[in-house]
Amino acid sequence: MGIGDLVGLSHVLTAAAVTLTVSACDLEPCESLDLSDTHTRGYEQSQQPGGPTVIVLSDGSQIKIVRACTGFGECEAELALHTINLEAAPDQLMLTASGRFLTYRLGSEAQRVDLDAPDLGQFGVPGAVDELIGSLRGGDWLIYRTGHGGGQTEGSELWAVYVGDTDDLPEDELTAPQFRIGSGLDLRVVAMGHRHVVARRSLGDGREELYLVRVAPAYHVDTYGSSTRGDPLLLARGQTFRRVMITDGPSPAQRGDPWEFQHEVPTDAQVVATSGAGSSARTLIYSVADTTQIANFEGEVVTSRNDLEDVPGLSPVSPDGTHLAYITPRGSLALRNLEDQRSCMVRPASASRHLLAGFAADGTVYFESEERRPQPSQQPSSSVTELVYAYDPLAREFTAVTDEPGVWRLQAVPPQRYVGDQDDAEPIPWAVVGLDGDHLARPGQSPTSLSYKEASFLPRGDETLWVLEAEPETYNEESRLTLHRIQPELVGGVLAFDTEDADPTVQDASETLHARFSHEYSGTARVCVSASQSASRTTPWATQCSSPSEPEQFLDNGLPEAEQGP
Repeated sequence: MGIGDLVGLSHVLTAAAVTLTVSACDLEPCESLDLSDTHTRGYEQSQQPGGPTVIVLSDGSQIKIVRACTGFGECEAELALHTINLEAAPDQLMLTASGRFLTYRLGSEAQRVDLDAPDLGQFGVPGAVDELIGSLRGGDWLIYRTGHGGGQTEGSELWAVYVGDTDDLPEDELTAPQFRIGSGLDLRVVAMGHRHVVARRSLGDGREELYLVRVAPAYHVDTYGSSTRGDPLLLARGQTFRRVMITDGPSPAQRGDPWEFQHEVPTDAQVVATSGAGSSARTLIYSVADTTQIANFEGEVVTSRNDLEDVPGLSPVSPDGTHLAYITPRGSLALRNLEDQRSCMVRPASASRHLLAGFAADGTVYFESEERRPQPSQQPSSSVTELVYAYDPLAREFTAVTDEPGVWRLQAVPPQRYVGDQDDAEPIPWAVVGLDGDHLARPGQSPTSLSYKEASFLPRGDETLWVLEAEPETYNEESRLTLHRIQPELVGGVLAFDTEDADPTVQDASETLHARFSHEYSGTARVCVSASQSASRTTPWATQCSSPSEPEQFLDNGLPEAEQGP
C-alpha cells in the first residue's frame, strides 16, 4: 500500500498526529537503582556466551568457521576451526543472531548452512538476494534487499526470510517464512528488534517518517499479530531520526505461552527514537504492541558519535529494560523510567556538558563529559578536556575512567566490570578509549596504548573484550586477521590487562592446537567477515567484503551504507 492508503489505519494516525508539546522541567536526583537484572535472561542463558559461533570469514572459495568447541566433540582448545569449500568466492557472509545459521551470498543467490549439523549441509534461499542487511536480534530471521546497489537502486525491495530450522515453522499461511516488507515505500532500515524492524522514509529538507514493520510478531502480545506482517505502520514524522532502538520484553514462554513459534525469543516492547539534535532534540517512545505514543520529551539519546550506531558494548536501555539514558537540552545526564515515564537526574550540566551515555550489560552507565580545567600556569585561562566516567546506579557512585587532560572518546566497554576472585571486592570499571589511537583506561592510572593496527571490538558477555585485528600486508608479510581477547587482572593491587596470553586457543580440523586464531591473506583478496557479539544487546548488521580501496571494510559492523539514506 502507498502512503495515501495509511489514512484508513486509525491507530497509525493516532500515533503520528500527536504534536511535540511535552516540555522539560527540573529533575530530582536519581535514587539508588538496581538495573542489572534482565527479564530476557532465560533466553540469554540458553545461548553460548555471545552465541556458539565467534566469527566466520572467507578470502576466496573457502569459508572458515570459528566456534566454541561445544557441539563439535571433545577438544583441548576453547575454540574449534572448521572449513566449508565453495565453488566460488562469496560476496557476503551473515551469521544469524542465534549463531547457529550462516547465510552466504554468491551474486543474487544465497545459501544457508546449519552450523550445528555434522555435515554442515547447505540449502538454497529462494528468490534474488542482492544485499544482506542484517539479522533480527532474536532467532534466525534475515532482512535483505533485491536490486544491485541495494537501497541506492531505484526499485530495490526489502524482504524478510527465515533461514532457521524450517521444521519448527507452524503450518500457517500467516507465518510465511519469506515475504516482502514495506509495501512499495522507499524505506531504509534503522533498527532491528527480536521480532520487528523500524525503517525511515525521507521526505526531503531534513524531514523523515518512521515506520514499524512486523516480521515475527507474538500472537498474544502484538495487537494486530501476523495480519500486518510486512506492512509499514507509521509511527512519527519529524526531523532526521539520529537514534532509534527497539527495547526487549518477556518472551512468550515467560508470559505463559510455551507453544508459540520461537516461544523463547523475547518480545519487543517499545520503540525509542530521537529526532533532531542538541537543544532542539526530542525523544519519542511508542508501544510496539499497538503503535500508540507513550512519551514525548526534550532530550536526546546518544550512544555513539555516529548516527544510528552504538559504541560497542553500550546500549541506551538498562539490562532490565526499565530505564533509558539520555542527555537533556542543557547537557545534563538523566535516566527515564520506561514504565512510569518519569525522569531523574544523574549528573547536572553544572558539573559538565555530557556528550554521550549508555549502559553496559551489567547496568554500569558509561558516559563522556566535556569539562573545563584550569591551566597549570598562573594565567586565568582554562582548557577544555573530554573525560570518560562510569556511574554505578545502585551505589550512586561516579568513577573517572580517564583523568588526564585530553579529548578521550569511548571506543568500547566490557559487558561487566572487573570483580576478581574475592566476593567482597569492589567492581572496577574499565573501557577502551581513543586519543591518537586506542588505549585501555581504568581508574587512577594512565591509559595504556594498544598496539592493534585496525580493530573491531566484540563484547561477548563477560568481563573481557574480544578483538578482531586486521594487519595490512608489508613488503615481506601477507595481511593477517587475528582474534584476540583483553583480560583484566589485578597485579600488585592495580588493575592491569593481559593482551597477549589471554587470546582464546583454537584447534583446527587436524586437531592441531594453536595459541590463537590467525589467518593470513593477500592484500588484494576480497575478505568477508561476520562476527557474533553479545546475545540480544547488539544488532547483527551485515558487513561488506573488503576491496582494494577499502581493505579493512569488513571490520565496519555499523549500519550498512545502503540503509543510511540519500
